[in-house]
Formats: sequence, C-alpha cells, structure tokens
Amino acid sequence: MVSIECRIFDLVITDYTMPNLTGTDIAKEILRIRPKMPIILFTGFSEKITEKTAREIGILGFSMKPWDMKQMAELMRSVLDGKNAHAADTG
Repeated sequence: MVSIECRIFDLVITDYTMPNLTGTDIAKEILRIRPKMPIILFTGFSEKITEKTAREIGILGFSMKPWDMKQMAELMRSVLDGKNAHAADTG
C-alpha cells in the first residue's frame, strides 16, 4: 500500500516509471482516497501500460512520450474539463 497524504490539488500528473512504484500504483491510491481526482499518466513504455488499462483504473488523461507544451496544455485542459483525453505521440 502506498501512503499518500491527500491535500487540495486540481490535477495530478505522473509518469508511469518511477523508483519504487508506478504511476498506476499512485493513481489507484489517490483514486481510493479521492475518487474524482483528475489524473494524467505519461509513459514511454507502451508495452507496460495502455490507454485502455489506464482508463480502467480511472485515469482520465494518457499520453506517450515525448510530448510538447501545446499537447500538455490541451491534455490538461481536457482533463480539467472532465473529459477523458489522449494525446497523440509526438515522436
């Protein structure tokens, strides 16, 4: 179990691969505590996580790396507006 102190945030942006846990681990714990929290997950490893799997967890935004600032802004706006969102690959 991941221990996360939930404060007031409008959006969580996480990478899939991090030391000691994954972005999906973080997302599951956040959504357990705050089910409507908008989350965006970025990854460079499509074989480890898919957009479909992210959606099943409750992650609203998903994007493959690399991405650019325009994509990031559009994805953030879409997720904050309550829409499921996916940013196309830029590479």
